Parts: sequence; C-alpha cells; structure tokens
Amino acid sequence: MHKLLLVAKETYIRQVKSWSFLFLVLSPFIFIGLSATISYFGAKMTPDDQIAIVSTDKTIQSQLKHHDTFTWKYKSVDDAKKAMKDDKIVGYVYIKSDSQKISANYYGNDEMSSTDEVKIRQILQSKQATLNIINAGLDKQQLQQLSIQPQYKKHIAKKVVDKKTVQSISYMILSFLMYIVILTYAATTAQEIAAEKGTKIMEVIFSSMSATKYFYGKILGILGVILTHIGIYLLGGIAIYPFIINLDMVSKFKDMIGDILLNLVSVNLIYVVLGIVIYTIS
Repeated sequence: MHKLLLVAKETYIRQVKSWSFLFLVLSPFIFIGLSATISYFGAKMTPDDQIAIVSTDKTIQSQLKHHDTFTWKYKSVDDAKKAMKDDKIVGYVYIKSDSQKISANYYGNDEMSSTDEVKIRQILQSKQATLNIINAGLDKQQLQQLSIQPQYKKHIAKKVVDKKTVQSISYMILSFLMYIVILTYAATTAQEIAAEKGTKIMEVIFSSMSATKYFYGKILGILGVILTHIGIYLLGGIAIYPFIINLDMVSKFKDMIGDILLNLVSVNLIYVVLGIVIYTIS
C-alpha cells in the first residue's frame, strides 16, 4: 500500500508542477481577466453618453441627481456646448423658469431616449403644476382636493425558472467539462505510462511491486490531479461570482444562474468525476 501511494504521490507532484497543467488551469481565468480589462478600457475610451442639465432650479436638480443619464457638471450653456462639441456629452437641456412659466430646450447630436424624455417632461409638468397652484391663489380645502392621488399597487408574481431549461444547460456544461477533462487526462495517463515503458526505472519498480499496483498508483495520482483541477475551478468560480453576477448583462439571469450552479455542484459532479476515472482506466 505504501508503494502504491508513493507512485501516486510522485505522479501527482510531477503533473501539478508541469507548465501544461499550470497553463490549463489558469487559461480560463486569464481569458476572463483579459476580457474584463478590455471591456473596462473600452468603456473608458467610449465617449460619455450623458445629457447635461443646465438649470439653477434646485428642485429640478434634486429630482434628477440620482438619474445616471443626466449630469450637472456644466453650469452654463457655453460650457455644455463645448462639452458636446468635444463628445463629452451627447446633448444638453437648458431649463429656465420664472414665477409664471417653466420651459426647457434640448440640444443634441442624437435624439434623446424616450425614457429620459418622459422623465424630464414629468418633472417639468410637476414643476409647472406647482407654479399654477401658487398663482391661482387656492385656499387650503381646494389644495387638499388637488393633492388627492390615485392608488396604484403592483403585485408581481415571482418568476419560476423552467427546471427543464436549467437541467439542459447544466447537462451541456457538465458534458463539455467531462469531454475536456477526459481529452486532457486520458492522453496524460497514456503519456505517463508510455514514457517509462521499457526503461530501467520500470525494471526496478516491477522488481518490488506488481504492474497492477503500479497502474493503480498512476491512476490514483492522475485522479488527484483531476480533483485539484476541478477544485481550483470551483474556488475560482466562488471568488469571481460576486463580480460577474452584478454585471448588467448577467444580473437579469441571476435566478437561473443560481439554479444552474446548484445543479453543477450537486451529486452530478460526483458522477462526472467517476465517469472520468472509469474512462481513463479503460
């Protein structure tokens, strides 16, 4: 038993220390890191798509300050014009008001999105309604009548993720993982045995232990390498999961991704490992 473990240990250490194993394990993380870096600097180089709001009205500023599309960095029309010319913003809205009326003018290179336009219109209408009430000189009872708002409640049913879809995606991921690992480690096992076949080392080894035990030791060492490989992917996945799941393009699939990950780390993973071992031995 001691000699079998010795062969397994030697095989494991030799494989883990090889450059091919290091590259195989790190390549997915390198790819993800490069993609994230390119995306980050690409976003930095892309012209800002914000719209400047030029106004001295504090009420309007407070209503729009949490809207990412709009910026208040430019205090005058001239500053906003220059920023638009330099592609720092896509346009600007100049809002002016007096005691009677509020008006706004949009200047831009492209059309403002309907969502942003509706937001600005709602704020302007609310501001104009306030001015109208003040100028109308209504008494307290009339103001109370005007302040009555309709009731609107939302009742959203929790989305149920289709289990068949989740199982199908999980199956495809596990099948692909199994294929890649088998393709890699079946060849590795063959190379391990072929490299020592017919050498003096083998003669010494077989003089002290049977070929069967030697083979089992090799398989045990390779199994350790496979488990290390999968373990690194699991730990790496857990580490980067909080960053990936918060990306805009990923967050809307958060529930489905969670269910898929639960399927991947369940008993199915054990079957995958056993399938790899059986194929490698055969």
